[in-house]
Amino acid sequence: MNLRIEDFDFENREENIDINQIKAEYEKKLKEISKQKFEEGYKKAIEEISKEKEEFYQNILKEKETQLLNNYKSEIENIKQNCEKEKENLLKQIPAQIENLKNEYTKNITDIILNSLEEILNLLFINPNNIEFLKEKILEIINDFEKEKVVKILVNKNLIKYFENFPYKVEEANIPEGDFIIKFDKFSIESSFKEKMESIKNELIRELKKHS
Repeated sequence: MNLRIEDFDFENREENIDINQIKAEYEKKLKEISKQKFEEGYKKAIEEISKEKEEFYQNILKEKETQLLNNYKSEIENIKQNCEKEKENLLKQIPAQIENLKNEYTKNITDIILNSLEEILNLLFINPNNIEFLKEKILEIINDFEKEKVVKILVNKNLIKYFENFPYKVEEANIPEGDFIIKFDKFSIESSFKEKMESIKNELIRELKKHS
């Protein structure tokens, strides 16, 4: 702001103006001007500081936003890679799982068949109503070795009573029902029901695997 001589209001005044009054008015005007300039400068400084402050926080927010976005991108990429690895692991496990299911299926089918077969053979070898079948099997083996002398035949004690009038000597022994031992002069032949079942089971498993 510029000082003008009109501001001192010298119009219509006498020539003998008090110099002190002029000085007082001049100082008053200076104070008003200084105050005005100070207020304008303060206001401008506040505005500039506020603007700088706003820009500062905006920059911080942008940096944080960029950092968060980068972190999220990194996390998403890690999750994606982990999912791919898990997918690959699962795909690698599928053949083994299929093989396990096939083996389990084969085992279950085998067990079902063997259980049924075992019941049938139990009836044929152990049931008194089918004791003639067991006798026939014993005689078939003896006929296969017709040149060998039969010493005796051993059967379970519960079956000994069914071998009366059998053409060979029969004695009871502590063996499972359905098993028998034919003692020839030089060797013996033992028929084990359990071993027969195990042999049949192994053969059945081989055949199922071969055709699966």
